[in-house]
Amino acid sequence: MAGIDKTYVKSWEDYVAVRDFCQSYGIVKDDFGNTFCPLDFLAEYEEFEFKESLERQKQRYIDYYKDPKRIEDAKSFLGEDWEPTPGGEGEIVIWNTPTYFDIWLIRNCPLQIIQDRLKQQYSSCYEDILERRSEYDTYQRPKPGKHFKVKLEKGCSFPKIKVSCWWGIQVWSPRGWLYDEELGLWSHWLECRSWNTNTMDLHGTMTKRKLARVILSIGFPPGVVLQIFGRYHRFFVEIKK
Repeated sequence: MAGIDKTYVKSWEDYVAVRDFCQSYGIVKDDFGNTFCPLDFLAEYEEFEFKESLERQKQRYIDYYKDPKRIEDAKSFLGEDWEPTPGGEGEIVIWNTPTYFDIWLIRNCPLQIIQDRLKQQYSSCYEDILERRSEYDTYQRPKPGKHFKVKLEKGCSFPKIKVSCWWGIQVWSPRGWLYDEELGLWSHWLECRSWNTNTMDLHGTMTKRKLARVILSIGFPPGVVLQIFGRYHRFFVEIKK
């Protein structure tokens, strides 16, 4: 899993190529059910600001290696034949991408600069993703549990609080469950769905009936342990078969 990672380009021409590719698509739907616009991931640059930033980076590179000691240190791990690039080096970040968009790019983007970066990020499973036989493609969520067990901290009774208090649900274990606030969807990272947080907000008085209704509607499989927390309380819930 690469998670979210950055992609850089070293020239305005490369940036334009990526931008043109993204602009050739509108709203797309990927193999996992996510709907998105590729252009929304791309950072916006005007040509002058892109080139100015690139030149500043190159100048910092040149200034840095004016010190012979730094060149000597670099050669100690890059090899004795290494020399600083005469004109300097610079690169501009164009996006931070989640896994589901990376997978879509692997399968749909013809640009070599993008594919080279993705091969670095997904070296061990790049070909499997391309051929749709990766762990993301074969994962199947276990059947949801139909029961749960409340685990209270020592000395606590089941909490009831005022309507004005906010509550939240987080997956305590195992890790890898994430939540999309816009879709109201919990998913395991191998399901490769969009997400923006690890907490689902609840509002109002907490009761066992409400807790049961919320938890069972989510469809967590057995073995998942949830942390339920509010302003003054915290307890745990284990999903059972």
